[in-house]
Amino acid sequence: MTMTILRHLCLGVMLSLSTQALLAKTLIVAIPKDVLADYQKFVGKQDVLQIVDFSGDNARRDVVEVVLLQQALRLGGNTDKIEFKTIDSYARILRELESGQVLIAANSIWLADLKPLGGGIHISQAVVENGASEAMLYTLPTNAHALKAKTLGDVRQLRAISNQAWTADWLTLSSLKLPYLQSASTWVSMVQMVSFGRADYLLGPFPKTSDLSLQAEGVRFVPIPQVKVRLMGSRHFVVSRRHPDGAGAFTAINAGLSQLKAKHVIEKAYTESGFQNPNFKDWHFLN
Repeated sequence: MTMTILRHLCLGVMLSLSTQALLAKTLIVAIPKDVLADYQKFVGKQDVLQIVDFSGDNARRDVVEVVLLQQALRLGGNTDKIEFKTIDSYARILRELESGQVLIAANSIWLADLKPLGGGIHISQAVVENGASEAMLYTLPTNAHALKAKTLGDVRQLRAISNQAWTADWLTLSSLKLPYLQSASTWVSMVQMVSFGRADYLLGPFPKTSDLSLQAEGVRFVPIPQVKVRLMGSRHFVVSRRHPDGAGAFTAINAGLSQLKAKHVIEKAYTESGFQNPNFKDWHFLN
C-alpha cells in the first residue's frame, strides 16, 4: 500500500511539472540589432530585474527601455521568459506587431506612428509624456552662420534636414514654420546633407560628451548653443493585440509601469542614461 501511494505521489509530481512546463511561455520581443548589442554590454552579468543604476558607456534611451520593459512585466506579475527577435526595420517591427508575429516591441514608440495600426495593438500608458522629449540642433563646427543663431527668427534663416517618416521630428520642425525644411530617407543621408553643406542642421539627442559634440558616420557635429526643441508627441510600449498572449502582457506592463513611475524609476533611468539632461534646462525652447 505504501509503495502504491508513493508511486501515485511521484506520478502526480511528474504530471504537475509537465503541466507547468507546458504552461510556461516565451514572450517574443522585437529589438534592433544594435540596441540588443548595447543592451547586452550594459547588463553584463547583472540581474536585469535588479538594475537600479542606469548610467554607463552603453546606456542610452533605447537600452534602458529594454530594462524598464522587463522590470514592468515582472512587477505586473508576468514571470515568462523573454526571447529577443532582432528586427532592424522600424516599419517591419510595426507590421509584425500588428500581425501578431511578435508580442512586444523592446523600445517605446511614438504615438503618432501607432495611430495607423488601428485595432491591431495595445498601447501602454506613456513612458515619455508629450513634450518631455527634447532635442538639439546639430551643425558643423565650421558653420559660423548656424552657430550664431539665437532666436527662432535666426533659425528660420537656416536650412533644416530631417526625415518625413520620423513623425515626431517632422511634426516638431514643421510647427516652427521653417522656410527651408528638407526630407532625407535615412540618417546617413541626413548626415551627408549637412556635411556637404546642403543643409545647416539636423536634430539630435542630448550629448554625452564633455565638449557637447555628436559623432555620426565619421562626422563631428556640435549643437547650436542655448537653443533646443520639445519633440511633439508621447512614447509608449506596444503589445500586439492579435497575439494570444497580448492581453496578459499588456495588463502586466501597464501595472508594472505604474509602480515604476510611483518609485520615480523611469525618470531616474531616462536622466541617468542622458536622454533627459537637467544640465540643459536653461537652454531656450524654440517651440
